[in-house]
Amino acid sequence: MGIDISKGKYITFVDSDDWIEKTYIEELYNLIESTNSEIAICNFLKVSDENFKKINKVQYITEKSNIEALYELYGKFSTQFIVAWRKLYNRWLFDDIRFPYGRVREDLYICHKLIYKSRKVSYTNKILYYYFQRTDSITGQKFNLKNRIDEIQALKERSEFFKLIGLSDLVVKNNETLLYRYLDTIYSIYKSKKYDTFIKR
Repeated sequence: MGIDISKGKYITFVDSDDWIEKTYIEELYNLIESTNSEIAICNFLKVSDENFKKINKVQYITEKSNIEALYELYGKFSTQFIVAWRKLYNRWLFDDIRFPYGRVREDLYICHKLIYKSRKVSYTNKILYYYFQRTDSITGQKFNLKNRIDEIQALKERSEFFKLIGLSDLVVKNNETLLYRYLDTIYSIYKSKKYDTFIKR
């Protein structure tokens, strides 16, 4: 709904229990403008409370084409590129793309589409976003079959997308991730003692 009623040139997402640096928007906006990118991404720090030590790193900026950025979904900084938050997007990227309704990990369904639609994606390792990890959050929970099924479905759809646009290398990379999630899901079901219930279904 927020995307539908937005009027500005840019969009960003901040989860309700996270927080950002005061210069978060300014710095990502300047990154988009200076690199002529459609998406600007910053680094983040995972925290469990507001008492944490800030990390000062030598700042660097990288610029990637849309195809190069798609490969980052499976690289060292995959989390930075996959999630919807701590990015600034050109609004027009969402003209025909929306998060799927009722899905968990909904960013997995659209991150690759937004990146592919861009011409260039820029990334700074500067920490501007603070990700508050609660033990009862969706990502902090123990194994949840519904959540895992949604994740697997997103990965299946991503493989079909890569196949459609002719990126066979990425189909292989994504299918490797999908296979791992299948195997981990089966193991988690067995370990959680829900195996008999699952087989009956």
